[in-house]
Amino acid sequence: MSNSDSESPPPSTREAAPRWLLYAVSFWGGFQIMVLEMCGFRVLQTNLGSSVVVTGTLLTVIMILLSAGYYTGGQLSQKLGTARGLFGLLVIGALYTEVVTTLLLEPISSLGLWLRTVFGAHPFLQGGVPAAALSLLLYGVPVFMTSMISPYWIRLQTVGSGRDGADAGQQSGFFMALSTVGSIGGTMAASYVLIPFFGVATTAGTTNAIFLLLVLGGWLVTRTVSLKQLSVRTMGAIVLGALVMVGARLYQPERDPSIVYEAESHYGQLQIVKNVDDKGRVMLEYHPSRILLNSILYPEDPLRDMEGLMFLAPGLIEPPKNILVLGSAAGGIMRQIEIVYPNAKVTAVDLDPHAHHLAREIFKVDTKQSTLVTADARVHVNDDPQQYDLIAVDVFAGEFVPTHCITREFFEKVRERLAPGGAMFINTFMYDLHHELGDADSPFRPIRHLESTLRAAGFTSLFENGYFNSLFAFPYTIGVDQLRQRLLARHADPSLPAGVRAIAGLAAYSSVEVPDRGGYRPYTDEWTPGFMIELKTNEMSIFSALESAREGAAPPSDPRERVAEAVLAQRISELHGPDEWPSLSDVGALVRTLNEIPGGEDPADLELAARYFRYIGEIKPSTEPARSRWAQLAVLYADMYRAATTYEYEEVIPAVQNLKDYLAGGQG
Repeated sequence: MSNSDSESPPPSTREAAPRWLLYAVSFWGGFQIMVLEMCGFRVLQTNLGSSVVVTGTLLTVIMILLSAGYYTGGQLSQKLGTARGLFGLLVIGALYTEVVTTLLLEPISSLGLWLRTVFGAHPFLQGGVPAAALSLLLYGVPVFMTSMISPYWIRLQTVGSGRDGADAGQQSGFFMALSTVGSIGGTMAASYVLIPFFGVATTAGTTNAIFLLLVLGGWLVTRTVSLKQLSVRTMGAIVLGALVMVGARLYQPERDPSIVYEAESHYGQLQIVKNVDDKGRVMLEYHPSRILLNSILYPEDPLRDMEGLMFLAPGLIEPPKNILVLGSAAGGIMRQIEIVYPNAKVTAVDLDPHAHHLAREIFKVDTKQSTLVTADARVHVNDDPQQYDLIAVDVFAGEFVPTHCITREFFEKVRERLAPGGAMFINTFMYDLHHELGDADSPFRPIRHLESTLRAAGFTSLFENGYFNSLFAFPYTIGVDQLRQRLLARHADPSLPAGVRAIAGLAAYSSVEVPDRGGYRPYTDEWTPGFMIELKTNEMSIFSALESAREGAAPPSDPRERVAEAVLAQRISELHGPDEWPSLSDVGALVRTLNEIPGGEDPADLELAARYFRYIGEIKPSTEPARSRWAQLAVLYADMYRAATTYEYEEVIPAVQNLKDYLAGGQG
């Protein structure tokens, strides 16, 4: 053997990466994968909600990418042979992440929102398709390429490594453990520190920048160049990379001037948006995500928000002295309580401490009257020994339903916290058409299972409010006539604020008694079908099932059933229009149909009107003359709902009075 064959290659032309660099890349690769996954959870939560479909889709996409990366890494290690090839791919993946995180996060997120609209009529696809698209576009490339590291390094350190006694099992265990330790660190750091305090873009961009420097350094040190050339190019690459990353971090897209506050918390990306309504009145909107408007506040007139004011409607039966709000968010409801019940003591519970910060600093909640508690709603009702005259439950956030706060066991504890004569309000945002389907395959009705749950928990009287898709629950017997009379008495009380009078009258005529249907299984700690409950807004599916059930069926002979059919048929006909969530815009067509239906004089007919005429809240006034009692009721309800949906409580008051006078036999 010649001397030249036996000599080692000079260090200036080395191709093998130092072992410490392989270790560092392996550790940080695992770290970065989990950071990106945690960022993915936050991005999807902010744009698509926290449903199990969305999170499950992200996990599925990540696992598919990991599997593909492991396999591809093993194959490439045989073809490329040296570390340099993989380092080059990792550089590309890291650059991709930096560009996407810095420049493309917003447009890609907007694409997800558009896809959510496209698949809005399909509950299983509405969350899954956009979640898969966002996961792939944002994190597909870096996760796929980074997952190649372990199989690639294992082969380099075993087959053909030139190291005596290199053991594949030992090396596999070492690198997989090292990567997993990195993943543990990435999960903890992203969850507890990075995302809550620095946000998704800074977290992903900064940790990725460190990874980029590591892999770029590996790519440079494995080049066969002189030591001098290597040093110069390495320093140049580091300086250039640093300048690019600093520029990326300093780059800020044009900020929406309507956003008055924006921050990350442990539970979401929060925004306070300053907006104006159609009358030019300023309002503050609290957005815990891009798809959810949680509450609004008119700073100059807090009672203007009639949906928020509906929370207090059950308390108008007997004015409360002690109030518990579970899910207080930014505090709009507390501001209203301060005006309506200035002497009441309020306990406001929310899981997110940042929401309390917004309540104090922006919504200007009076902390002398309201005690702000940071806790899980169920934990609080378990531990709190106080009793309350009114409990408002508002813990459902968009598609996300905390299943431990919807069970019989939870509501049993809530009932125990109610004082004698107390009442509960629940913001369910669950639709029910009050119309039984004949087929066994009708859509899942979350609201009906919830009603059964409340009865099992000891709530005797239940009323659904059609204006706000909410429930009034009482642990004692109270009839709908008694409820309506008490609310109308508050409506007629001139000493009350106009907004309170309006909401009392609206609640009187938009609340219907929930029958004890039976046959619907209560939610319990052992049975809470989370995904099905998240389909609480499956109105489109229910209407589609109704349409199918009525194809070829003979019109009903009962006049009251014909009224229900007329409203539902009008609603169904608009499902085929251009709007995804159409409103009943042509009241004239409905009035013409109702003019041909006799009846409407029976007191029970008012309950039917309250159940069905809520679908005509956003319509324009009809020029069609209303001749029948049913048609006249529809027009009166339309006037009331039209004023309510635009928060014109000054117009709600006379609209309610007109309806009241008409039902009493007046002119209307």
